[in-house]
Amino acid sequence: ANGAELRLGWPLESQTLCRFQEVVLDVMNEKGFLDAEISHDMRPTYGDWRNVTLVFTIVEGKRSDRTAVGASPVSPAQRCMR
Repeated sequence: ANGAELRLGWPLESQTLCRFQEVVLDVMNEKGFLDAEISHDMRPTYGDWRNVTLVFTIVEGKRSDRTAVGASPVSPAQRCMR
C-alpha cells in the first residue's frame, strides 16, 4: 500500500529494499521516533545467494513528545530515486 512490498520467492531489487526502509522510517516518525535509523543485513540462505535472509535492525532513538506532522511531501519511492 505504501510502495514497498517484499514477497517470498520474488527477486529483490535495491529500489524495493530502499522503499521498504523509507516506509518503516515514515511509520517510526509518525510514532514519535524522529531519529530512528534502519539498517539491514543480507545473508545467503543455505549458502545460496539466489535465496537470501534479510535481517532489519531498527534503532528507535529517543521518543519525542511530538510526532512528525502529516505525511512527507515526497513518497518513499521518490526518496529512493534521488
